[in-house]
Amino acid sequence: MLARSSHHVHACIGYHYFFWCSIILGSKNSTNLTACNEHLPQITLVSVGIHEPFESNLKAMQEFAPALGFHKVLSWGEDEFLVDSITVRHRLAFITLERNENESIICRTWAKHCRPYCAAFKPVALLRAFQQMSEGDYVMWADASRYVNYSMLLWQMTATNVTIVDAVTQLGKRYAFQGSPSMYGVAHCYHNNKVCASNGAYLQPAGNVNRSSGPWLDQFELSALQELRPHNACAILNDLWLENPHLLLANMALNHAILLQWLSLALNHPRAFCRSHSQDQAAWSMIVSEHKLPVLAFANPYKMKSLANVLVGLSTGAFNWIDRSVQRTPFARGTSHHDAFGLSETYCAA
Repeated sequence: MLARSSHHVHACIGYHYFFWCSIILGSKNSTNLTACNEHLPQITLVSVGIHEPFESNLKAMQEFAPALGFHKVLSWGEDEFLVDSITVRHRLAFITLERNENESIICRTWAKHCRPYCAAFKPVALLRAFQQMSEGDYVMWADASRYVNYSMLLWQMTATNVTIVDAVTQLGKRYAFQGSPSMYGVAHCYHNNKVCASNGAYLQPAGNVNRSSGPWLDQFELSALQELRPHNACAILNDLWLENPHLLLANMALNHAILLQWLSLALNHPRAFCRSHSQDQAAWSMIVSEHKLPVLAFANPYKMKSLANVLVGLSTGAFNWIDRSVQRTPFARGTSHHDAFGLSETYCAA
């Protein structure tokens, strides 16, 4: 954390900035509140939208961000992404990513779900946001998702009666791990979070949408994971399955390092990065698994594609931190997050 001279500001730092001044010092002490408010963390909303419907959603997100309490917005279209110095420095790698995306199973099987550059723009934008912030500030990534029409939901976003400050305050109160509170992804759990899906999702057969589209991809998907992490692919497959359409990351050394690691997987292994059907999400899940980072689950995971619902879920405490020893739907018995499709038991059996 940055050094501060004021005793009262040190009180804020000691609580990792999260038990805001009204909680740390008491709302009756206006002098303390003034001193502490000068150093409250800034929170930046980050997103990238390339092509429609993502570009329209990106524009809508820019409009509602201030009403949700975000101090800044970093929103890129393709032009902004391509001229960033990180992208320029690794131009050939991103050309390779785009070519591999066009040849990937997700594009060939589900064309409408193609992700430009296999969504490797996420770590680039987040790293750039970190560079523009102070230590102890926060970024929140939000997908300009095709599953949510933010242009039609502006009223919902501004009528939630919660802000990002409410969300991170509640997150901080219930953070049971070391370091500054961060949301590294969302586990898919059920039965009151007593059973969670495993990363067997990354061996999902191609036929789950259209059975005539091609053969099952168990060997194909596993080979992608083995190329990325040859020594612990099976351990990762048996770990928690994560979704990462929303991330909340403190600007600190650990998070900077894992963003660089995420980017390096895309740059150094573009074919494997794009080959996995969940692409950036698969790589992110590997990193979270390797570092044993904390993961939460929402009471209603099916509504969490929308940023508004995520903020409400965090602000109202409708989430739980997942114990990594929690029972998981075992990949070893040939299950995935699509219950109707069994998978080969020959992979990663316990």
